[in-house]
Amino acid sequence: MYKVVIFSNNFYMVKKSCNIFFNNFNNLQLVGLVSTYSELLELYNNSKIDMIIISESDMNDLNIQNLLKNIQNKIIFFESSQVHKNSKYILYLCINDDSTLLYNQFKNFILKTDNRSIRKKVLDILENLNFDFKLIGTNYLLDAIIYSYKNKHDYRFENLEKQIYPYVAKLHHASNQNVKFSIVRSVNNMSAHINSSNSKNRCINFCENVTPKLVISEIVNHI
Repeated sequence: MYKVVIFSNNFYMVKKSCNIFFNNFNNLQLVGLVSTYSELLELYNNSKIDMIIISESDMNDLNIQNLLKNIQNKIIFFESSQVHKNSKYILYLCINDDSTLLYNQFKNFILKTDNRSIRKKVLDILENLNFDFKLIGTNYLLDAIIYSYKNKHDYRFENLEKQIYPYVAKLHHASNQNVKFSIVRSVNNMSAHINSSNSKNRCINFCENVTPKLVISEIVNHI
């Protein structure tokens, strides 16, 4: 869930943002609508803001520019015909473009942002569990978990042989059997090196025989 603030006193921009973004993406939460630096600063100090929607003209204020450095994702509306270069965390949108184009541009941006966020969460969990990333199976496992999470409503991790291993194998140009063997080896290696004295520091504690299916399902449910 992204906590979003809209910075604008332009009703047309606010309306367009709400109608295109918040009506179509359920992982966005509008936490505030502000139009001055002081209002933005107060909201920033009292709320966790993941994304801001703002016009290019409103970014001329130096105070706002400095504050925006602390907000990772930025959606910037512009009116001029000047070409703008997007980045991993910045999306430029022309306010005069039609709604379908704006929707598709934002959809691609948020999809890439989601993928990076999910990958980081899974990496952090695997590192917390002391998985060895020198083993190729750990990297296979990483992609298996990400794919399982993105398709969690289909419960694909309930059948690793048919639903998960073939996807990872195709992704890495490997055989299904090699993917399975490597992931099992990685999980067994982690399980063999679990230090019970550090169990309280782990984000997930396994109280039964550790299998790839158990690891994947536990992490998917933990994210």
